[in-house]
Amino acid sequence: MTNRSMTDRTFATTLYGTLLLGFFAVATTLGGVLTFVGNPDPMANEKRRLAQLEIPRSLAQWEQFPRRFDAFFGDNFGFRQALIRLDSKLSLALLGRSSSDRVVVGKNDWLYFAGEHSIELYQNALTLSDSDLELMKQRIAGRRDRLAAKGVGYEFAIAPDKHTIYPEFMPARFLRKQKPSQYSQTMEMAQAAQLPVVDLRPELLAAKPSGPLYLRDDTHWNDLGVSVALPPIFDAMRPKFDIAAPKLSPDDFELKPVKMGDLAEMALINRSETAPVLKEAALPCRYEVTEKNWDSEGRRLYTRTHCPDKRGKLLFIHDSFGQALVPRLAAEFGDMAAFWARPTDEQFDALVAQEKPDFVLEERAERYLSTHP
Repeated sequence: MTNRSMTDRTFATTLYGTLLLGFFAVATTLGGVLTFVGNPDPMANEKRRLAQLEIPRSLAQWEQFPRRFDAFFGDNFGFRQALIRLDSKLSLALLGRSSSDRVVVGKNDWLYFAGEHSIELYQNALTLSDSDLELMKQRIAGRRDRLAAKGVGYEFAIAPDKHTIYPEFMPARFLRKQKPSQYSQTMEMAQAAQLPVVDLRPELLAAKPSGPLYLRDDTHWNDLGVSVALPPIFDAMRPKFDIAAPKLSPDDFELKPVKMGDLAEMALINRSETAPVLKEAALPCRYEVTEKNWDSEGRRLYTRTHCPDKRGKLLFIHDSFGQALVPRLAAEFGDMAAFWARPTDEQFDALVAQEKPDFVLEERAERYLSTHP
C-alpha cells in the first residue's frame, strides 16, 4: 500500500470519526437545550401533564431533587417525542405490534383495545360470579320498579365490544375458553328475570355484510353501527314510546375521513381512516343543543337538547359508546339530557328527580358489565 493511499485512508477515518463525534455532540447539546426550552405539553396519547422542574426552596426539597430531576429529564428530553414515534413505527413495521400495551394490532391492521381486561374478556377468562349476577339483577330491577312507580319507562342496553362483533380480526395467539362471556351471562340472567336489558349483538352480527360497523382504528362503532343498534333500542321503549328508527338507505350515508381513532392515538399510529357518516338531512328532527359541559379530557359530561317537532323527555346515561348515540336520540325526543356517568343508585335517583324524564335509557359498554349498575 502506497503512502498516498494510507494517508487518504487515515484522513477518511479521521474525518468520519470527527463527523460522528460532532454529530453526537450537536445532538446531545441540542437535546439538552430542548429539554429546558421545549414544549411542556405531553403527547396526545399520554393525557397527563409532564413532570416540571422546580427550584428547591428547602432542605427537604433538595433531598427530593435528584428523583424529581430524573422524572423531569425523562419526560422532557429534547428528542423524546421523535424517538417514541420512531419506536412506534418500527414496532408496527417490523414486529406487527403496537408500541402501547393498551393496543393490540390484529389482522388486516385492525386495532383492538387491550386495557381494562379487554383481552381476558375476549378470551372468556373472566366470568361473573353468581353474587355478581344477583347484585346486577337487583340493581336493574330496582331502578325499573322505582321508575315504574313514577310512570317512567326504563331500559338497559349493552354496547358490544369491538372484539365481540369482529373476532375474526383478533390475533390468533389469543385463545378463547369454552365458557360463556360476561355479556352472555348477563343476558341469560336478564331474560330469566324478565329485565329490560337489550341485547344488540344479533342485529350487529347480522348486519356485518352491509359494511364495517366499527372503526378500524378506534374502540367504538361508526354511524352505520349506530343505525343498526337503534331499532332494538327503540323496540324496547314500547309501549311507553311508539317510535321507530327511520329507515335509511345507503344514500343517507357518505364516506368521509374521520378524526384519528383513540386506538391509533394511543399507539402513535399516524394514519387516516374513512367511515360511513350519516348525512344531517337524514335525521328526523333538526335539534338544538341547549346546554353542554366538558371535562379536562374533552369528554362531554352532559348535553341537553331540544327538538320542537318531537315529544317526551329522555334521560340518557351512557359511557363512551353512547357519544355516537346522542345525536340520534336527540332527534327523536322533544328534550334529552345525556350524562356520561356510571351512577350509584343514590346518584341515579337524584338525576331522575332533577331531570323528571318520561323515559330513562342506560347504555353500558360490554367491558364495564362487572361494574354493577
